[in-house]
Amino acid sequence: MKLSVNFSGLDNAIKIMGASKRTNFKLDLELTGIDPIDVGLEKGIAVELKDVVVNSGLLSYQGRQILVYIEDHGSGVTGVIAGSSNGNRYHVSDCSTLQGMRQQGRYDRYVVTNNTSGEFKVSGTNYHDGVVTEGFAKLKVCKNCLSKLNYKNYSDYSQRNTVFTHFSMAEFFSTYGSYFPHVPKAKAGERDVGYSDDWVALSAKYKYSQDYRCESCDVKLKDHKHLLHSHHINGVKSDNRFSNLKALCADCHSKQAHHEHMHVRHNDRKLITRLRQEQSKADIDDWEDIFNLSDPAMHGFLYACQNKNAPLPEVGYMLLDENETPIAELEIAWPDANVGFVIGEEDKFQATECGWDIRTAQDGLESIASFSTYLQRVCR
Repeated sequence: MKLSVNFSGLDNAIKIMGASKRTNFKLDLELTGIDPIDVGLEKGIAVELKDVVVNSGLLSYQGRQILVYIEDHGSGVTGVIAGSSNGNRYHVSDCSTLQGMRQQGRYDRYVVTNNTSGEFKVSGTNYHDGVVTEGFAKLKVCKNCLSKLNYKNYSDYSQRNTVFTHFSMAEFFSTYGSYFPHVPKAKAGERDVGYSDDWVALSAKYKYSQDYRCESCDVKLKDHKHLLHSHHINGVKSDNRFSNLKALCADCHSKQAHHEHMHVRHNDRKLITRLRQEQSKADIDDWEDIFNLSDPAMHGFLYACQNKNAPLPEVGYMLLDENETPIAELEIAWPDANVGFVIGEEDKFQATECGWDIRTAQDGLESIASFSTYLQRVCR
């Protein structure tokens, strides 16, 4: 079969962007399938609790972030499906409930999934006639899980009901995506919904007009254009007036209202942080700056630090060798205390080799009172 490709749209985009000519290029087509494990996790995979891996308090399976729940609801399944009664809570962290079950030697059959639709397959035996019943139900997140991670400052009693009531699995997975090598892929056509046919060209033209600078943190991304996005201020994707557009780096874009589901790879966030440092765009005056510039995966720990009046940390602290070459990047650091917090194992190894006290966010949460007191004593 002959393949016919029309490049008129590309030519038009090149003209809009102001390029003088189109160079030759080679199109390499690589067919890639969806990993069977991802297909399975979309539907749910039955496992034993011992098969679930814990990474800094989070749950994973085959390198993917997951949540776990018990499908069997016994005789109460009919009410759960109908929504007239609550079902089993699902778990998103290695909370006290899961830890207790391990200690008791209880390895019930759990289902692991990364489906964020909110619909859970449940089953059980009808109370009245003993017939096996299956269906789908809306389940609620475990509160102990939210407490474990201090998710969205859950330790603040005034925030608890809001955090629990408005919990979003898609937002949760995005928040902690930096810990996992496999980032969920958008479904076919998902990214194109609502955008005009000429959006790619208009977006490129707008970013060019802003000299490839993020209009929030001011980092310049001319050499890393793929990390600069065009954001619709009013949320209407078809409203492409320049007055409704804002050039944002991927990190700042993901922190906009209603964009909490956006996944940004850990290495991309680190690169943006590094560029901010190199361009002197990472000034920190208060906790708001800390949250704006840091990886969302660190926010639960940072909320706890703020609540305990810990001194302000540095974000994206670079460790350099004797030749001023970067050897490790710490997500959060208190240089005066020689303490840093990381996500990547390589950064942890290199910083530890340099004599730093390196911890995870979960380590910090579990000792937040004594740690904050220590920082207040040693940091200038």
